[in-house]
Amino acid sequence: QFLIEEYQHDPAKKYDISSTTLFNLIASESAWNPSATSSTGDYGLVQINLESHPSVSKEQALDPDFALEWAGKEIAANGTGAWVSCSCVQFVRTKVRGLPRMAEVKPNSRPLKGGVVILEYRGVKHIAYIEAVVEGGVKIIEANFSSCKIGRRLIEWNDPHLKGYWSNPETSM
Repeated sequence: QFLIEEYQHDPAKKYDISSTTLFNLIASESAWNPSATSSTGDYGLVQINLESHPSVSKEQALDPDFALEWAGKEIAANGTGAWVSCSCVQFVRTKVRGLPRMAEVKPNSRPLKGGVVILEYRGVKHIAYIEAVVEGGVKIIEANFSSCKIGRRLIEWNDPHLKGYWSNPETSM
C-alpha cells in the first residue's frame, strides 16, 4: 500500500487546500495505486488525463511526487472540477446517457434502476445514480457528497433531502 507520508512535500499545506479533498481524490481516482491507468488516458495517483494536459508526460503522471504536486497546484488554481469524483454531475454523466445540464435535471420519473435521484442539501442540488430500488428506498452510488469521494448509500423514501427522480425519457420506456 502506498502511503501519503512517503511524499517529500505535503501539497495540501503548500497550496492551502483541504487535505481531506486531496485524500478522497486519490482514494476515489486511483485507490492509492501510483501505477493506475484508465482506458480514457488517465494516469497515476490523481489520474491525470494526458490529452487534456499535454504538458504532462506519462512518466510525470505516474510519478507520485509529481502527481501530488500537480494536483495541489491544479486544485489551488482551478478547483476540483477536472475530476469526475469531485462532481456529482460529471460522475452521473459517466453512467446515464443523455443527462442534461444540472439546472435542467428536474423530477420527471418514478425511481428506476439506472435513473437519477435528485437531492438538495442546504439549497444546493446533488444528484446520484440509482443502482437499485429496494423496499426501504433507493441504493445509490454518488460522487462528491463528501468532497471528491465516490461512495454508496441508501436514500430512504422519507429522506427530507429527496426532491425526486429523473430518467432519460428516450431510454426509460
